[in-house]
Amino acid sequence: MRTALLLVAIACASQQAPEKPAQKPPDLPPPPVAESGAKTPDPFAALVPGAIPPTATPEARAAWKTMCDASAAPGGQTAPVRAFELVVDVRYYGGLGGGGPSGAGPGGGGSHGSNDFVAEFRFLAPTFVRVKIVEGKREVGRGPDSDWFDDGTRHERIRLGIGREYQEDRRQLDQWQSIAKDFVGLTDPKSLRIAKLETLSAPPAALPTKLAARGAQLAWVRVTSPDFRLVDVLSPDRLFRAALGRDPKSGWVELALIEEDVPSPELRPNAALLELKQPKPLEGLVVPKNILVRSVDAAKKTFAFAEEAGMDLVLHIPGSTLRASFTPQDFALR
Repeated sequence: MRTALLLVAIACASQQAPEKPAQKPPDLPPPPVAESGAKTPDPFAALVPGAIPPTATPEARAAWKTMCDASAAPGGQTAPVRAFELVVDVRYYGGLGGGGPSGAGPGGGGSHGSNDFVAEFRFLAPTFVRVKIVEGKREVGRGPDSDWFDDGTRHERIRLGIGREYQEDRRQLDQWQSIAKDFVGLTDPKSLRIAKLETLSAPPAALPTKLAARGAQLAWVRVTSPDFRLVDVLSPDRLFRAALGRDPKSGWVELALIEEDVPSPELRPNAALLELKQPKPLEGLVVPKNILVRSVDAAKKTFAFAEEAGMDLVLHIPGSTLRASFTPQDFALR
């Protein structure tokens, strides 16, 4: 599981010297920030948030309404989520879900080869993110002029330029941006722009064995939208499809398989599988307090999801907000 590599690295750095150079390198041209500042016309401008395509069947429309109703807290606000600040307990299993670094994070680490730390995760639509290790005073971000790294304990502040030296760091920021967009889309599905909506007669074949039995008990719908995101696919002219498995009684989405919308039915290596647990009300919406993330296991001959989650996220409720008042400058390196 590569999704948390950057945070794990800077979390573990609280107990060892960082790999970054001690001196700030010469200023470099800012890297292209995905999507922000794009000059090309929006290819999906005709899609209206929340509007269901006329080709959707009555069954699909009813299923979508059930899901949207389940995502809204009684009497809550209906404004779309534009900015959030989440306080999250992160447990990253380095040996599961595709590999990654091992060792203890802040506070002595967790069990079974995991890294445990608390992070503050901020997002401002459509592209800005910043993630801070609470105990380590280390932070990474994607702002209006650059991607950056800030080590508060060593007074080291670096812009992640366009060269190869920080290529993996920038890719990890791509991943956190993807997590943010997918979290918003799943938490507030009525805000999605929908290109296609259909019901599925069976769960996706790619579900790992551990989730197959529960998957068979869920009711499935597939939505195609430009508003989901996957790492390595940051172009604004791409569509993604999400197979969503909901509890037939409550309508709550328990499983979400997100992948590129391509003709091939085979699983692609950048697909993501989210398990959404413990629904809790938060500022007008119902959010999963616990999110388990699985990625494709690269060690398998045929692409398949790992049996175990690579990352376990637990939201602090209270302590998080879906109605943050951020501006782009709040994501700049200062």
